[in-house]
Amino acid sequence: MAKDKTYKFKDGVVICGAYGRGNAGDEAILKAMIAELKALDANMPIVVMSRKPAELKKRFDVDSIFTFNPFAFLKAVKAAKLFISGGGSLVQDVTSSRSFYFYLLTIAMAKRRGCKCMMYGCGVGPIQKDSHKKFAAKIINKNVDVITLRDTTTRQLLKEIGVDKPEIVQAADPSFSLEKLSASSIDAAFKKEGIPQDQRLIAFCLRPWKDFYNYQAIADAAKYAYRKAGLVPVFLPVEVPADIQIGKDIARLIPDVPCVVCTGSHRDSEFIGMLSRMELVVGMRLHSLLFATEAKVPTIALSYDVKIDGFYKDLEGRHLLWVENITSEDLILAIESAFNETDLELSHRVDRFIEAEKNNAKLAKEYLFGTKGNVVKILDFPIMNLTMESAINRFSAMLEKDKMSIVVTANPEILNMASKNVELAHVVRNADMVFADGIALLTISKFFKTPFEERIAGIDFAYNACKECAKKGTKVFLLGGKEGVAEKAAENLMAEIPGLNIVGTHNGYFNETEDLEIVEEINNSGAEFLCVAMGAPRQELFMAHNQDKLKVRVGVGIGGSLDVWSGNINRAPEFYLKHGIEWLYRLISEPKRFGRIIKIPFFMIKAIFKH
Repeated sequence: MAKDKTYKFKDGVVICGAYGRGNAGDEAILKAMIAELKALDANMPIVVMSRKPAELKKRFDVDSIFTFNPFAFLKAVKAAKLFISGGGSLVQDVTSSRSFYFYLLTIAMAKRRGCKCMMYGCGVGPIQKDSHKKFAAKIINKNVDVITLRDTTTRQLLKEIGVDKPEIVQAADPSFSLEKLSASSIDAAFKKEGIPQDQRLIAFCLRPWKDFYNYQAIADAAKYAYRKAGLVPVFLPVEVPADIQIGKDIARLIPDVPCVVCTGSHRDSEFIGMLSRMELVVGMRLHSLLFATEAKVPTIALSYDVKIDGFYKDLEGRHLLWVENITSEDLILAIESAFNETDLELSHRVDRFIEAEKNNAKLAKEYLFGTKGNVVKILDFPIMNLTMESAINRFSAMLEKDKMSIVVTANPEILNMASKNVELAHVVRNADMVFADGIALLTISKFFKTPFEERIAGIDFAYNACKECAKKGTKVFLLGGKEGVAEKAAENLMAEIPGLNIVGTHNGYFNETEDLEIVEEINNSGAEFLCVAMGAPRQELFMAHNQDKLKVRVGVGIGGSLDVWSGNINRAPEFYLKHGIEWLYRLISEPKRFGRIIKIPFFMIKAIFKH
């Protein structure tokens, strides 16, 4: 039987951003990122850098460290596999040169500690100084593996400053993935702030800014909206307490207009819910515009920064005014025009952002679980560089999906077959997880200077996967072997793994015309994890041919594992396993395997020369 092991490896994520400052937009980004990462793996270790770590840890149920604690930071990135910088516009020098250097240096330090580095759903800029542009390009090119962008303007800026090494993918702000709030929760927020629920409303989400001084223009527009359309002005701060005073100052300019100056801090979904009750949103803060767009409410952007321009350009918004030269007339005209936007226009725009946003989690998944940035190509087949525990974590996440995932345990024999068999090659290249099962593959990877972290034998993976199934209450089906072998293997496994529920078995001696009968038997058993022990390529092709019919969540080909589990064949002693010479023991035990084993050196030579 496979022995239980404790595997030590880099795992999980460290997130760095402007968190813990009371900004609803930044908190929305973080909430969305954590939700997306936990959807990939509910047990994934997540550490967030924050100015208020205790508060953040309590709210999001993740570990948190103080943003400016270098010792905690170095410890966290040493243990993590992926370092995420984002979201938001962290790499810019308008608000502070100190923060500009800080966020870039955290990326460099995380990379030095062995992390993959991702800039997640981010914007970049403005970067004003030429020296800063050169520094940013140097750090990003050297240390960042992938960048997902929240706007197309950032792509152009990256090109201009010379960033061309990382993978760059268009996405959207992570907050577009947030769930909607219930009506009762929105009612409660309105009641808390004293916002009337029986009147039409217009929201002003403003912030103090050095070039924004014409408060009278906002006051005139608010007065016009109330008198012309009966819209009660609501001054809603995105960052508390920074944005509260500006609402009070403008409200004093319109004493004859009933208005509400909100003073509470409203988080992510609650903020979106409140904006969904507005007829129009006039916003300076980027996330007031993002939230309103997600709620399908017309917006007018008061821009002070390229991040506003970038978002509004992608939104195809028509109502963009610069705060430094805003006039009452321009803002009133924009209000008139915004009322003419249709629900269909808004829905189309929102749908585009929601679809693009999925690229954030997709790329994080690929860099976390080995399908990007951590792949070794052997004979043009991408083999994921995984540890056993990261493979089991990935397996656990697959069990949560509705569609069947296929796992391939790649060894020299399978890859050699796939290089000559188009159908098998397609299965290997498109499998949901492919890992290295074979000392020959580890040797080749070292020759390529991209060494696999460890060999993951198919029998060990399947055994550990069964242990995971026992924990989760997942039902298992064993398919393969001669008559009675799967039954005996099931009996032994359930005796050894407490709680394991093997709900069905079947021998592997049937032809393709019987596939549908076997599929029906597996489906009727209620199994969610399928172990297929029929040898390559038959086991892989059986899963691929029936992937759309099988109701299991995960299927894996495990070769002769059932014979070992049933006791018909002995596994190699620990000495052979430890020294990577299990093949020698099998050759001694079964001399007839000589013909198969002698092909391995030729396979290695072929793979090395092709590389």
